[in-house]
Amino acid sequence: MNTKLLTHNRIVASPFFKPFNPVADWLRRTWATLNLWNDRREQRLQLQSLSNHLLKDIGLNRGDIYREANKWFWQS
Repeated sequence: MNTKLLTHNRIVASPFFKPFNPVADWLRRTWATLNLWNDRREQRLQLQSLSNHLLKDIGLNRGDIYREANKWFWQS
């Protein structure tokens, strides 16, 4: 284990230390949010493409799909 912790100009070994980088954290959160939104968009498109027979099998109807598909991408 060669993880290093910077304390008072000294380097101390620590297996649990993660340096704080606000820009990297923001980018990571932003990327995760964009992926979530894209997954919702794709799932809603897939729901719209299902036949009435398949919708009945999963207990949904066209009205349910219409309401789900017309949500904004950030809405769950």
